[in-house]
Amino acid sequence: MKKYFSGPALLCALLAFLLFVVAACAAYYWTAGVFVTARLALLYVVLGAAGALALLLRRVWFAFFFYIGCALGWAAGQFVGALEGDFAPTAGLICTFFLMAVFAFIGAWLEWKRFRHRRRKEKDRRERQQQEDEARERTLLAQQQAKAAAAQPPAPGDAGAEPGAGTQEPPRT
Repeated sequence: MKKYFSGPALLCALLAFLLFVVAACAAYYWTAGVFVTARLALLYVVLGAAGALALLLRRVWFAFFFYIGCALGWAAGQFVGALEGDFAPTAGLICTFFLMAVFAFIGAWLEWKRFRHRRRKEKDRRERQQQEDEARERTLLAQQQAKAAAAQPPAPGDAGAEPGAGTQEPPRT
C-alpha cells in the first residue's frame, strides 16, 4: 500500500501553514495598522491550508508556486488598491486573486508534467524489465534444452552408440 504522506511531509506542511498564516496576518497589520478581522483570518487560513495540503501530498511545485502567487498577489493588490479611484480597491482584489490563480495554474501544470514524466519513466522501466525477463527465459530454456540433449543416451545404430564404434578401423586384407 502506497503512503500518501509521511511524517516529514506532515511537519513541513504544518510549518508552511503556520508561517503563511502568521506572515499574512503580520503583513495585514503592517499595512492596515489594525488586526485582521475574523473573515479575513479565515481567508488566510483557507489559503494556507490549500498550500499545506499540497505539501502534505508531496505536490511541492504546486505549493511553491501557490505561496509565491499569494505573496505576489498580495503585493500587487496592495499597490493597485492604493491607487486613486473608486474602483481601485476592487481592482486590487481582482489583481490579487488573478495572480494567485495564475501561479497556482503554473504549479499545477508543472505537477502534471512531473506526473507524466514519472509515469512514462515507470512504463519504460517495466518494458525494459519485461524484455530482460523474456531474454532470461529464452536463455534458461536454451540451457535446459542443451542439458536435456546432452543427458539423453544416443539411439542404437547411431554413430557413437557403442563405445569406440565410430573409431574402429576397417579390417585388413
